[in-house]
Amino acid sequence: MQNKEKTGEIFPKDIILKCERMIAYDSNDYLYPKGSKHDNSTNWLFNFKLYRLFYPKYSGQITGNLKILDLGCAGGGFVRACINDGCFAVGLEGSDYSKKMHRAEWPIIPDSLFTCDITKDFSITKKKPKQIIKFHVITAWEVLEHLEENQIGSLIENIKKHLLEEGLFIASVANYSDMVSDIEFHRTQKPKKWWVKKFAEHGMYNLENFYPYFNGQYIRGPEESEKSFHIIMSLNPKKAPKPIKLSLKEKIVDIWKDSKIQRFLLK
Repeated sequence: MQNKEKTGEIFPKDIILKCERMIAYDSNDYLYPKGSKHDNSTNWLFNFKLYRLFYPKYSGQITGNLKILDLGCAGGGFVRACINDGCFAVGLEGSDYSKKMHRAEWPIIPDSLFTCDITKDFSITKKKPKQIIKFHVITAWEVLEHLEENQIGSLIENIKKHLLEEGLFIASVANYSDMVSDIEFHRTQKPKKWWVKKFAEHGMYNLENFYPYFNGQYIRGPEESEKSFHIIMSLNPKKAPKPIKLSLKEKIVDIWKDSKIQRFLLK
């Protein structure tokens, strides 16, 4: 067995989460659990595309130490999929519903999933040496719009604190109302250009050339439109990985996966 001190590998029990507030008590998602009660999304094709960015010769198993942080992880499905693929992955969730109910992946990977109010200051550190863990990829799937506008700046600063200079922040965003029994879950409804500008104000930059590479294949979020879209951000675009040009076959697979025809044939 390799010595983890020599390889730099991190194991779940080696980490410490320190956060100003363990639960997002004032969030509608805590008060009236919805996403954390039902969601547990995965997409193997997104994972494949992600790994190939950092390991161009990737063919099925991560051999390095790719580190992934999922914010608003709900049931933890994406986190578990990354761990199964050989990554070091951590999920943070503002609601304690899935944890209390032992739902989805929480009882299976308890050392990798944590409750945390991501709009308050938090730090994920190693036990030894005690230093903040920097991630290659940080994701937030249909999370940003659930925050109050005045909370977004603090979230971005938390992202910056935990993102490697060559890393990526990838998120799906909804720009429409999500009202249930007079409860509005989408607290900040803004177009894509607003989000790009907001991140730029905090020193993070939109990677326009990455969208054709992912080609609509993400963990959550339908096809790009004014009402639903994705953002891909970097602290330093010059150091970010370079997107790979897709072959015709790969483009066809992207279109086919989860298409209406495929879903009909799989019924």
